[in-house]
Amino acid sequence: MSIAKLARSESILLGELRAHGFARGDTEQMRLILEAFENLASPTRRTRRLMRRPYFPDARLFFEITAPTYSHRRDPSDALAIRSQRIRDTPD
Repeated sequence: MSIAKLARSESILLGELRAHGFARGDTEQMRLILEAFENLASPTRRTRRLMRRPYFPDARLFFEITAPTYSHRRDPSDALAIRSQRIRDTPD
């Protein structure tokens, strides 16, 4: 699926949810979590920055629940999380 097609379907989904009474803040949170899924599935430097976002714990939980369904291993993001945690825990 192309990125443009995925973005369009995501936009339609969020529009439908808003039409059915979901708050804009809730649908925006859903959008952020869905966008984070791609970064967690194939971690890059951008994923490390994602870990500082307030919605990261929710995005990570969503990824852990859905990753096995899409045949994604959780190991790469786990390793990245461990490395980032070590960097944060290191005294300056």
